[in-house]
Amino acid sequence: MASNPRSKTVETHWVWQTLQDLSPVARLQVLEEALDNASKHSAEFARLIGGAIGGDDGLGLTGTKHLRQWVQEIETLASKQKAFELLIGVQGPTGAGKSTLLNAVLGYKNLLPSSNAEASTATICKVGYNYVDDPQRAFRADIVFRSQNDVKQEVGRFFADLQDRQRLLEDHRNHDGEDDRSDTLRQNELEEVNANINAAASKIQAVWGFSVKQLEKMNSSAELFAKSDPTAKFLSTTKSIHGANAEAFARDIKPFLDSTYSEMAGSSGAATRNMAVWPLIDHVDIWIKSDLLKGGLVLVDLPGLSDAVEGRAAVARRYYQELAVAVIVTPSVRAADERTGVGLMDENQELTMRMNGKFNNRSFCVVLSKVDDIDWETAAKNEGRSEHIQRIAEQRKLDKRAKTTRKDIKKELKSLRKKLSAARDETIKNEARDEMKKLKERQKRIRKHFKSSPGKVSNLTGEAIYAAIKTRNQVLNTRILGHLKDRHDEFVDACPDSGSQFVVPNIFPVSTKAFWSLDESAQKRVNGFPSVAYTGIPALVQWLREATAPQRETQVLSLLNRYVGLYNNVQTWMDDKCKTTQKSFSAAQLKSELLDPQCDNLRKALERNSRTLEIKIKECDPLKSKTKAMSFCTQHSNNLVARWVYKHPDDETSILKLHALTFAAIVRRGGDDFMSFAGGKKMKYNWMGVMANAFKRRIAGQWIQELHQNIPNTAKQSRAAIENTWESYMKSLMKVLIKYFPEQKDYLQKQRGRLDDIKNEVTDLVVKAINDISNSSPDIHANLQSELKAKWALGFKKAMNVAGGKGVTQRRHDKLKAFAKTHGKRMYEEAVRGMEEQFQAHLRSFPSAVGRAWDHGLEKFRVQMELIIGNIVRASNHAAVAGAIGTPAPALDDVSTEQQHQAVVLFETADARRLRIELEESVRLLLTNWGTAWDIPSIDIGMGEDIAIPSVYVWEGDSWSASSDGGSDSDEDSDDDEMVEIKEEPE
Repeated sequence: MASNPRSKTVETHWVWQTLQDLSPVARLQVLEEALDNASKHSAEFARLIGGAIGGDDGLGLTGTKHLRQWVQEIETLASKQKAFELLIGVQGPTGAGKSTLLNAVLGYKNLLPSSNAEASTATICKVGYNYVDDPQRAFRADIVFRSQNDVKQEVGRFFADLQDRQRLLEDHRNHDGEDDRSDTLRQNELEEVNANINAAASKIQAVWGFSVKQLEKMNSSAELFAKSDPTAKFLSTTKSIHGANAEAFARDIKPFLDSTYSEMAGSSGAATRNMAVWPLIDHVDIWIKSDLLKGGLVLVDLPGLSDAVEGRAAVARRYYQELAVAVIVTPSVRAADERTGVGLMDENQELTMRMNGKFNNRSFCVVLSKVDDIDWETAAKNEGRSEHIQRIAEQRKLDKRAKTTRKDIKKELKSLRKKLSAARDETIKNEARDEMKKLKERQKRIRKHFKSSPGKVSNLTGEAIYAAIKTRNQVLNTRILGHLKDRHDEFVDACPDSGSQFVVPNIFPVSTKAFWSLDESAQKRVNGFPSVAYTGIPALVQWLREATAPQRETQVLSLLNRYVGLYNNVQTWMDDKCKTTQKSFSAAQLKSELLDPQCDNLRKALERNSRTLEIKIKECDPLKSKTKAMSFCTQHSNNLVARWVYKHPDDETSILKLHALTFAAIVRRGGDDFMSFAGGKKMKYNWMGVMANAFKRRIAGQWIQELHQNIPNTAKQSRAAIENTWESYMKSLMKVLIKYFPEQKDYLQKQRGRLDDIKNEVTDLVVKAINDISNSSPDIHANLQSELKAKWALGFKKAMNVAGGKGVTQRRHDKLKAFAKTHGKRMYEEAVRGMEEQFQAHLRSFPSAVGRAWDHGLEKFRVQMELIIGNIVRASNHAAVAGAIGTPAPALDDVSTEQQHQAVVLFETADARRLRIELEESVRLLLTNWGTAWDIPSIDIGMGEDIAIPSVYVWEGDSWSASSDGGSDSDEDSDDDEMVEIKEEPE
């Protein structure tokens, strides 16, 4: 796809601007390379400019003001490129293999520890691209510790649970045997509180080393937070780690990601202590070099929303609001028996994704991990594929007989050699030689058999494993899709106006164990995976690229459009294509008569679009159906509160009540997240979330239509409107310019393309301002839960003020029901009003955002016009300054000294001109290289490699190819004949 670097005009484009027929991923690869080239060459340009102008105050070198602006623009664009992030959340239960999956996707086998179950769910870990080029900092990490207040609250609840347990035990001793039902309830409550104590005690013991018995003897947590203790050094701080080597770096960060115990020192003079620090960590940020991450992708290893540490659960909820993509990981074995693959995305997350406009087949996928964990022989028998087992058995039996035949041949050859040595008769010798020749031919075929036999057994076994895995995957796919369809139907029933279509997600069966076994350094391969494509990892990586390609392309194009503007400015600054004439112009005259009026005309033309856009944006009302929704929720909230006392509040048929301690714990938390461990099972409660979701479901249809359908359509329409406005204005501008400078007509027409490129920058900013209305969605609806919690605070306080004793749970519940009945309507109205005000604030910011887009475009237009007109003026006044370099520049009529330095053109001193010439030579070479890099991509932009998971099993080290139903052995006829011969021999 080679071409020659070109001088850009209105008719020509850079190669990366003409790739609409490529796939999104292939196109993005070219765009990202173009961005890298722009970043590299512009950084070199900034270096050259910095060296040339140094501390110059701008009074000598023409265009110094612009040069400084361009250097600042380069710094801004570099910062924007590095700051862009698209979060991909990887979520799953303990032991699902999330960390191992992340390592495989990133291409670093042991970057994140994966052997410890606790760590993989307890610490939120972000992995992004490392833009630092220092080899000693190739791997970087920031460990952000929890606040001291957060940890103190968790420890405080532990001590409160110890006191609750003591009261329960005393109550049991005082009333033992009086009532079987009361005894059962007390036992259930003891199970609940013990589960909470054990969950917290495991963390406290890991950090401080105290057992529950020792903690029971403490009066408070003060001893744990002594200033000399190592924890005081960590809490509310951030620790940075960096390294040049992946393995060493992984070792350094391991203690902060898993439950590794390490020697940690306290304050000066305090003794060190062997402790684990992961319970103290809020999250870990890691930066590495990885091709997948280079475009701004950030992988986030998330705990479930059911994390027992409330602070981390809150952080996880925040990330769920920001995710561009969710990867749901569930082990294949577990997914076969549970609804794990669906249950990991709870109702709240699903509703959040829908209202954020991200519930589509690019926003989430399901990964079936550990697919290699399968009993293929049992599966083959159960699924009626006994032919696989039979073929392997036959092959092994054949091998056994071949060994016997080989031994027999060896014995016969030995005997014939003796016979040949002893024979005197030539006839006998010839007979012996003929017999030996035949035996050696047979021996040769036997050797050939043994050379291929191990591969055949392995391939037959691999084919059987592949078939078992494929069959199980099909079953799991059907089951997961069925569950998701049920969930979708439930959503549609609750949101009748949503118009939502069922989303069929991508499901990827993967084996990280097989993936790493195919590495060149691996000593043993996992059978059933003849190539890396079968592991599912390449397919998943490709999908991640495809799923995020639209957002990444938008970001890359917006930066490239800015770089095009910079490139055009610099090209024009060095331009010497104007015709030299004897006509002289006054800079001040051109500024007042031409430049300023044209800038005003362009502003007026662009601002006509503002009025149309503002009208369309004001028509957007995602809360249009709020009155009907609030009416429903006001009545429904009474029913919800009535069910708060039950263990399964969503199941109207369940009458099993909550334990008193569980109910009290939820009330103390203001109805926010609480994880119960009663009966050894996790049960999550979030009363405020349920109340918020009741309203969200009623408005979801209108919300999605207004914010995620109508607003994007408005953005699309704005592109066409700006295109028409710009085209119309440019036609009139060119007429005016040619009228002023008729002898420069050819030059001006070539500059038209550079002026048109400014339109792309303006359009990007306007579209972003419009899309920001849609992107404000998470900020608005996410606050509804916290708003409702704040309104309910008084009700929960009244409930907690109820005196303890028999029947306290019922009395507290009565208080809450009465509060809902009295204040329910008002609370919903006030909370929804908060949503409205927040949305209106976003709408009110829209005109100023569009205004900034026009200002940006006008500034770019003014600079480009100054450069163009400056070149014309310089050429036109050439005769006046045609003397030797060093001739004093003529004075500018009617222009003050200060204005001379701000005008369209400044006549340079001799030294400044020499500096300019030297600088232009360096910059011209740089721009030539930059243009060549943009015009001739170095990457292959063909169709690309097919990395989908193969639908058939291809034998290794062999030309055989077989489907999962079996295959043929078409290339081994001679071996088949020999095997027949072997089979006919007696055992």
